[in-house]
Amino acid sequence: MRSDVYVVSEDRYQPALLFETVLAPVPINQDLNHPFFDFKRADFSKIEQFLLSFNWKDTISSLNVNDATNAFYDALRFCIISFVPQVVYTKSKFPSWFTRELKELTFQKTKAYAAYRASMSPPIDYSTFSLLRAKFKFLSKKCYENYIKRIEASFCTNP
Repeated sequence: MRSDVYVVSEDRYQPALLFETVLAPVPINQDLNHPFFDFKRADFSKIEQFLLSFNWKDTISSLNVNDATNAFYDALRFCIISFVPQVVYTKSKFPSWFTRELKELTFQKTKAYAAYRASMSPPIDYSTFSLLRAKFKFLSKKCYENYIKRIEASFCTNP
């Protein structure tokens, strides 16, 4: 199919082309609770010990390139399975704009409210709860405003 719009004048030997493609929607993984390897908590000292325990020269010298690569990949797979913990991703129950600090403050506020409700000295426990609630409201507003700013700024770079 030939194009009617040209960036530069059309060459007779290399005519401009117009391609039309239809992109099929990518199915969204409905399983939000899926396992993954948490490399941040991997035991890198054991991985290093395991990989250093091989005499790699003797191990791969008699193999062709493909088999040597597979042998190395097998060793890496064993390291990942053995020394990298696998955790299950669970979707957060908090809004995406909540920071770690705001989540911790939420738990502290809830705990202080429970202590206030259960205690015999309401003025002391209520003041603790009230202070945490005020901090939560302030930080929540600040986090939400920062979130909105980041989203608006991302529209410029990633519409």
